[in-house]
Amino acid sequence: MEKDSYQFLQQFYPFHMEMRDQLEFTPHQAIAGCEGCKKNIYLKPNQHCLSGGRYCATDPDGDGILNGQDAVREILRQLCIFKQDQINWWKYIIKYSNLCLSKMYSPFLLN
Repeated sequence: MEKDSYQFLQQFYPFHMEMRDQLEFTPHQAIAGCEGCKKNIYLKPNQHCLSGGRYCATDPDGDGILNGQDAVREILRQLCIFKQDQINWWKYIIKYSNLCLSKMYSPFLLN
């Protein structure tokens, strides 16, 4: 998820909590497959993919220490939390946004 998506969720959270009995909310994440990896029968590792290229995401921090594999793992973690407990998912998303994204994007926020 991009930084803007997390900002939206933080702003949307109070409205969701007010209307959660009348509102159905389901998060959606972007995970793609690697066509080049498919041609290699998913045997060649790719820094932006898991399972040989079956599940890929864009690099979340550009030249930083994270890669697409980290993004796929985080997406899966968030979806698992959502399926288990939606209230804890909201808490996790807000905390993740405040603690992790502020550090990840801090060089870009200075501009």
